[in-house]
Amino acid sequence: LLPEDQEPEVAEDGESWLSRFSYAWLAPLLARGACGELRQPQDICRLPHRLQPTYLARVFQAHWQEGARLWRALYGAFGRCYLALGLLKLVGTMLGFSGPLLLSLLVGFLEEGQEPLSHGLLYALGLAGGAVLGAVLQNQYGYEVYKVTLQARGAVLNILYCKALQLETSPANTAKPLLHQKTQKPVRRGGASLQSQALGRLRQE
Repeated sequence: LLPEDQEPEVAEDGESWLSRFSYAWLAPLLARGACGELRQPQDICRLPHRLQPTYLARVFQAHWQEGARLWRALYGAFGRCYLALGLLKLVGTMLGFSGPLLLSLLVGFLEEGQEPLSHGLLYALGLAGGAVLGAVLQNQYGYEVYKVTLQARGAVLNILYCKALQLETSPANTAKPLLHQKTQKPVRRGGASLQSQALGRLRQE
């Protein structure tokens, strides 16, 4: 934990919609990275409030009950946000389909030359604006979906560790080997992967 005067700023929270869509809130962090100032974990931004473990645990616990299905608890906690992102995807897809239609109208305008000039300008502006706006919406959709995925993953891991800690206090005391096994497997896999990469480099040399 860091002292209060050294607490890093929270990413995205409190930013305007324009800053979120353009990722302008990343500019100070990118500037520090270009200067080589990102050397410690406290040098980067904190997670947004929606991705904080305490928030995820509180939201998920409100929908999680003994004997309840996991998918229902996840839907109750994060399903509405995921469905709302479907509207963003729909608008982006519609803009993507409008591109070829506007291009066809623009080509017809150039070939026939019977429509007023204002129509051609509208076709060109609509084609360019639709392409830019569609790309922005598709990018935001992927980014927000990834955050919802992280929320669901964090909530599931939280409930698993809570159950493991409850088992640790039981007479069977089977949670500690379980946690040890879960934490040791990724370390062993990572070590094996690094060893294989090192052997490959030695063979190439």
